[in-house]
Amino acid sequence: MKKVQKSLAALAACALLALPLTASADWTEGAENRFYTEGGTVAARVSLTTQQSLRVAISPDEGTASFYFLYGDDAEEEAFALQLPCLVQQGTEPSALVSVLPVVDTGNGKRFYVIDTGVPAGCLIVSYSGGKYQTAFDASSVAGDWTEASIEVQEEELVLHLTDAAGTTQDYLLKYDKKSNTFSTEDAASVSTVVIDRTEE
Repeated sequence: MKKVQKSLAALAACALLALPLTASADWTEGAENRFYTEGGTVAARVSLTTQQSLRVAISPDEGTASFYFLYGDDAEEEAFALQLPCLVQQGTEPSALVSVLPVVDTGNGKRFYVIDTGVPAGCLIVSYSGGKYQTAFDASSVAGDWTEASIEVQEEELVLHLTDAAGTTQDYLLKYDKKSNTFSTEDAASVSTVVIDRTEE
């Protein structure tokens, strides 16, 4: 009987080790970096920390925003580079607004950067650790015909907001996997759904 109990305990331990390590965290926001241009391409470079910097280039005519995350004395060709679509507002001149929000997990000091260009394929979380950057979440990976996306930073949660062309919105609590240092909506809680009826009576 004792052998059976030991075997069951070992199996239970193995099952626990196979599960992803997910948890909520205490998030602290840094100063948001916002970049706007109307009628032409704009480029800017900002310091993120004493060792990290970011160069951004926005082109409303092409509907793109490029982000180059750098560490130390890295040359631009060594940067962690992302070229993303952005939401373009049509007026007298096409315009675009993008932002990068630093976020820190106060429990372990890990740094993340929330990128928002207004569209799902431009709504990302970039992680930083040990001089290296990687994509930790991409809103375009969420199934659905979403046209707008943003991520809200709350004290203990990161909330993904999605909207489709009809105005229907869907919110998800992002799940953080400590092992892979990434976020996902897989099996995540859907915290709200709002359907906007635009049918004329």
